[in-house]
Parts: sequence; C-alpha cells; structure tokens
Amino acid sequence: MDMQKLFSLEGKTALVTGGAYGIGFAMAEALANAGAKIAFNCRSQEHLDKALADYAAKGVDAKGYIADVTDEVQVKDLVAKIEADLGGVDILFNNAGIIRRIPMTEMSAEEFRQVVDIDLVGPFICAKAVIPGMLKKGHGKIINICSMMSELGRETVSAYAAAKGGLKMLTRNICSEYGAANIQCNGIGPGYIATPQTAPLRERQPDGSRHPFDQFIIAKTPAGRWGDPEDLAGPAGLRRFQFRQRPRPLCGRRHLGLYRQAALTAAPDLLSAHILGYHAQRRFGMEQYFPFEVSELPYSYVGLVPRCDANTLYYHHDKYYAEAVYELNRLVVRHRLTDRSLRQLVSEDFNLPAAQLNRLKSAAGAVYNHQLFFDGIACKAGAPPFNRLTEAISASYGSMDRFQQLLTEAAESIIGSGWVWLAAEGDRGVHISTTENNDVVPLASVSPLLILDMWEHAYLPMNHFDKAAYVEDWFSLIDWGKANERYLAALSGAAVG
Repeated sequence: MDMQKLFSLEGKTALVTGGAYGIGFAMAEALANAGAKIAFNCRSQEHLDKALADYAAKGVDAKGYIADVTDEVQVKDLVAKIEADLGGVDILFNNAGIIRRIPMTEMSAEEFRQVVDIDLVGPFICAKAVIPGMLKKGHGKIINICSMMSELGRETVSAYAAAKGGLKMLTRNICSEYGAANIQCNGIGPGYIATPQTAPLRERQPDGSRHPFDQFIIAKTPAGRWGDPEDLAGPAGLRRFQFRQRPRPLCGRRHLGLYRQAALTAAPDLLSAHILGYHAQRRFGMEQYFPFEVSELPYSYVGLVPRCDANTLYYHHDKYYAEAVYELNRLVVRHRLTDRSLRQLVSEDFNLPAAQLNRLKSAAGAVYNHQLFFDGIACKAGAPPFNRLTEAISASYGSMDRFQQLLTEAAESIIGSGWVWLAAEGDRGVHISTTENNDVVPLASVSPLLILDMWEHAYLPMNHFDKAAYVEDWFSLIDWGKANERYLAALSGAAVG
C-alpha cells in the first residue's frame, strides 16, 4: 500500500472557514502540504490581506474571499466563486467560530444567538452549500471543529458549549444522511489551543504571575503546555483519509441502542487522534507489531445504569482508555519493548532517558489501571457478600461501613488525578492506598484487589465534583466475587494483576 498516495490530496480543493489565523490557518497549511488547493474566508479586507501575506510567507498559494458564514446568500456565492476559481469543493473544514465568556445570567439573548449563529448555524449553512457539489462528484469530506466543550460544560461559556454540542450532533446527522453517498463527516474536539480567542486566559497578571486558568491548564496537561494549532494537523489528516471514487457499504454495530460506525473513514464519533490511531493500527493489520488491545467491556454500555450512564462509560472506555492503549503501543514499538508484558512495563525499570521513561510508565499505568478498574465492576454486583476478602476487610477496618467511609476519605484527599487502591500484603491483611496520576502500587510487595479511578473523566460527567456520590455508586458496582478470587490468589502467593 502506497501511504503517500493514500494521504495525498493532489487535485482536491479544500475550503477552510475562518482560515485567516489560528487553527484554521494551521489546518489549511497542513492540507496544502498534502497537495490540496486552499480556499478560505474571513469577514474583513484587513484580515484577508494579512492572511494572504501569511500564507505566501509559508509558501502556500491560497485563495481568500470575504464572506460571512451566517449569511446563506454570501456562502452560496462563496462556493460558486471557489468552483469557478479552483474547481468544486472536495473538503470543507468548518473552523470559523467565536466564544463569549460571560456568566449565563449576565448574557443577553442577542449575545447567545450570535455565538450559536456563527458556531452552529454557520457550519450548517456551509455544509448545505457544498454537499450538492460533493454529491455530483461522488465524494466529499466535511470536518467540523467541535471542541471538547461539546462534551463538557464550564462556567461562562454556556452559548459556546451549547453550539458545539449541537455541532457534534450535526456532524453525526450529516454522516448518517450522506454517508451512503460517499460523503464523510467527522468532528475534531480539541482541548485548549493557544489561539487569539484563548489569549485572555494566558495573559500575565499585574504581578507578573500566570493567569490562574493558565496555571490550571499547564498543571492538568501532561505535556505541560497549551496545544498549538499545528498539533491538530495529524487529526485533520486522519479525517481526510483516502478519497474513494464510489460509495462503499459502511460497517456498523449496535450496543443496546447506542450506534457507532466502525468504519474509520466515516466514524461520526468525536474521538481524539489517539483513538483514530488505535483503530488505524487495527485497520492496517498491525496487530503483530502492536501487542496491546483495548479489552472489551464485560457488560453493555447501559449495563451500569443508573450508577453510571452509558455516555460516561462509553467515553471513559472507548476514548480515554483506548487512547492510553494507542499511546502505549506506540511507545513500546519506539523503545523495542514489544516483548514485555503489561505487568513488566509498570513494575520494571528500563534504560531510557527520564522523560521518555516517565511517559512510558504513565501510558503503561493508565492501561493497567483502567483494565483493573473495568474488570472489577459488574452489572448486578449487589451488597458485599461474606467471603474471605470481606472478612479480611472487616478485620482490618472494623466493618464494611467503616471501610467505605475510609475509601471515600481517600478519594476526596486526591488533588488532581489519581487512583484509590485496596491491596493485599500476603497474609498480613489488606490496606487502602492512593497513587497520583497513573502510578501503580508496588506489585513486588502488594497484590491489587480493587481500584477506583479518580481522574475527572470518570466522575465529572455524572457526579460533577461530588466525589462521595461517585464512590458510593462505584461501591455498589464492585464485583466482590472477582475481588475475592484475587485475594485468594494473593494468599496462595500467585501474581495478581
């Protein structure tokens, strides 16, 4: 398979809305580097002239147009001009957007509508304008910038989050409505990217210190920095994945009413580049090089309702856990460690530079911990039965109620991200402990029996910041039979986990 040909966009025309700067500019440059002819729009002559000069400095021969994406007539004229100048639009990159950071009760309806018009109605108008031409060509790609706010809510961005949530569903609908016509629609949900829109959140304070939100993002991001627009070139590349000249059937599967298209080229889900990377590993038959797979859940996505809703479980498992599997596969190949087991990767040291070793350990720990977490809960777990493990817990902590109280206190003590563990020390009883980030308990001396994920993606969607409620939900889902089997194995001296 010719990989250069697979990702080539020679002869294709891409329209990038809001392509004068920021994410749009970076995406347009990436598409141009793949061979595409670039068209972009902006709303003023000043922005147009500056953008054309910036593109020329990058060696990109781009065509710029003045058009308002919320004006249906202007967009229709824009598409007609592009067709006359460059040929019909093959790729639409819906990037144009604004954000207004205003508390909801202080935001006027007019301000709310302005954000929704540009961030949601604009992509609808642009997609509507280019789809007829794509239908005539027999192919097309539409990529929407949906933002992680399509999944999360945050203070002062009610209009933006509502618009991006709507754009996510519009993405899925376009895919459903036009996928059979060989038009694929995908969404990219970036985290916090350093663009002019986020510049106020990165401004230095009067005393020279970082903005509090800037400090928060730096602390919560493994890379220790904001994303750059160029970081999204990879996800955009995967989503323009191979034009096909005629429609092909789409693969699909159902999970108790939750529909996910399995075809990479038409998947409507807002998954990160890492998720697409994992599925690309499977698609190209690279299993022989990538030793770790995403373990199937032992229950359906709705099997844990009402303690855990389907959406939370889906993104916890299919996004965050799968992302860790992809990252681990990539790292073990790079460092020639594909012959090592997961237990070896989390417990042994390797002769690597400190930064690379930390990254490997973090990825391995994330995979190990998530597998233990998902495997340790069940649909109909019920109250703790009397067995060797619960007997040991009562011996160590006085009662199961006291044990649950201490588990909750341990969970609430974690600042940031981490895990709560119940581990056995041979015949010396059981104990509760915590680890930060993706660290793992010392497997040489203890055997993990239960584990609780205290990363925000595990509890914020359902429980918000009520960690006690999250612990109570998890406690009611514990598979005590499986945990007891681990404890008996630990007593016999067998390796657990």
